[in-house]
Amino acid sequence: MVTDTTALAAEMRYRSAVVISAELRRLAGRARGLSETDLDILETALTDLAERLILAPLRACPYRADQFRRLFDVAEAGP
Repeated sequence: MVTDTTALAAEMRYRSAVVISAELRRLAGRARGLSETDLDILETALTDLAERLILAPLRACPYRADQFRRLFDVAEAGP
């Protein structure tokens, strides 16, 4: 059985972006010496990390979508 993980991957990408954005705002407030370029580099690195650690495994193992949903508390999309 092939599981379509498109909606789950989109949700995980969105959640990752929300977390990364919040953490970068927090960091910018605490480390005022960081430039916009520094923050952009960090954002790129964190986005790449989320891609490799969450999204790539999801695409590689779509049969584990239910485990991803439980781990990240994501409701299954309706019909």
